[in-house]
Amino acid sequence: MTVQDKKVHNGLQDENLEPDHVFYEAWKEAAAKMKKILGKSKESTNVLYLTRHGESLNNVYGRIGGNASLSSNGEEYAVKLANFFKNTDDLQIWHSELIRTKQTVADFDLAKRVVPQLNEINAGE
Repeated sequence: MTVQDKKVHNGLQDENLEPDHVFYEAWKEAAAKMKKILGKSKESTNVLYLTRHGESLNNVYGRIGGNASLSSNGEEYAVKLANFFKNTDDLQIWHSELIRTKQTVADFDLAKRVVPQLNEINAGE
């Protein structure tokens, strides 16, 4: 069963909730976390790129959250993502403490910063 089939939001099943709304709410919460983090930072940048982690094994089995490793598709995405940003100047890599996010940024040849505030949003099981 996929997220679209189950329509999970904040750990509750809601048959009236559209999948786009679920993802919008998740991104809204992530943006609020980033605003708090950036507000405390003395560093400044002109552009902020956000990406989701590569597909995890939990995603393959229709599960949300957890601390699963990347699937083969997720690993392929991670390589393509690193190649896309290969010649980007002054790029800072921030990621959560979760395995799938560490694996997603592993191919970047840049310093990485673990930001615990970016950890799981507790969107369900």
